[in-house]
Amino acid sequence: MIKPAIYSSFPIERFFKSIAYTDAMFWYRGDAEFNLPSWESNTNKFQYAVLNVAKDGEEHEYTNTITGEYTVGYFEYEVDFATKSVKNIKMLSFFKGNILFIKDVYNKIQELMIDFDRLEFSIVGGSPVERHLDLFVKEHRGQKHILHNCITDRHGKIYDKVIYEIITKQSTNTG
Repeated sequence: MIKPAIYSSFPIERFFKSIAYTDAMFWYRGDAEFNLPSWESNTNKFQYAVLNVAKDGEEHEYTNTITGEYTVGYFEYEVDFATKSVKNIKMLSFFKGNILFIKDVYNKIQELMIDFDRLEFSIVGGSPVERHLDLFVKEHRGQKHILHNCITDRHGKIYDKVIYEIITKQSTNTG
């Protein structure tokens, strides 16, 4: 299930701190910098915690002891209401290969595709999720654009930037 990220701000911040300056943070951010998610009010930025419910006796590092829910990932995006576009989609699973995380994020993106005319997001070329995103974008008749040799990791290795675009509705604007 997906809830506003502020609901799970402590586990999210804790996880981000645990991956500071690692390859996982590089793949998430797309650069060698580090920063925590900002919880400031922003009418264009939407941040979500992806949660699961712990089974009886099951313990997880990122569990809310009151509700029994534990945070399995973080998902954010920005909306340009003027162009009805979703931009800068970012997601980070706290557990590698977490099917519940993938399913919840996929469902949320499907909702966004109904509500908005266009989705745009980018990743670092060679990212572990690139192949999956290629398939998703192809399935939705989107496009993949590559900017060559424009991202550098903390070791000086140079990567491409991959930009994905999915047009969900054709514009009626003729002017």
